[in-house]
Amino acid sequence: MRYILFALVLCMLVGVRTAPVYSQSAQTCHEDLNADSYADGSDITLLAGYFGKPASIAPAGYDLWPRPGDGWVDGTDITHIAGIFGQHCLGVLTLQEPLPEGFTIDGVPEDPYIWGCNATIGVWSSGVWYNHHVEFGTGWYGETACAGNNYTFRTQCTFALQSRPPNGDPWQTVAVTPIVTWTGGATAGLYCAANGIGAGYAPCGTVLVGYVEHRIWEAISMDEVHPLEGHWIVGDSGWGISIPPC
Repeated sequence: MRYILFALVLCMLVGVRTAPVYSQSAQTCHEDLNADSYADGSDITLLAGYFGKPASIAPAGYDLWPRPGDGWVDGTDITHIAGIFGQHCLGVLTLQEPLPEGFTIDGVPEDPYIWGCNATIGVWSSGVWYNHHVEFGTGWYGETACAGNNYTFRTQCTFALQSRPPNGDPWQTVAVTPIVTWTGGATAGLYCAANGIGAGYAPCGTVLVGYVEHRIWEAISMDEVHPLEGHWIVGDSGWGISIPPC
């Protein structure tokens, strides 16, 4: 009993508590196979039922890793979920154009669908908050997929999560990914993905949106086909993912 009381006092002192329930966008993270908002043993159990089998005979979405899939349900998929085990899926942000009326972020490109590209950000959290901030680790990710199947093209992408309080204070970047370069391929198309790096913290009671910078160039001539552009990723709800007060 003494140890339990000590642990409770310690938690109050450092300000770390279990996170509240988050409101989500319409989609769930693709690793959340049973759509219960967590990466856990139930998702691994579902994968194990198709272990070693071609992705073509497994339910859609079981070929998790490497993105956008290697054609099999195997150890890489289970290892991928294990890497975010216990984390909470806040939702998925998707590229949306035009932006909702009243959404005021400057510099939004008029046409984000050049070359048939789309972008998503899956937002995972460790499920704790510290001094009124929600923590993000390396579990969240961003990915772009563009039309095209030529091996000679390369794509480059980097992503960020940004938050803003409901009172309209300025947006602030709360988590980022590294800049990643991928080579196009006949099966993958023009695909690029990056996972978050380090720890990021979003204030409670804010709204999360995403941001992507993306370019495509020809690997031999180095001619740019899709110049570097930035796009806001605001989610199916039109206003991102709401994080309630902690």
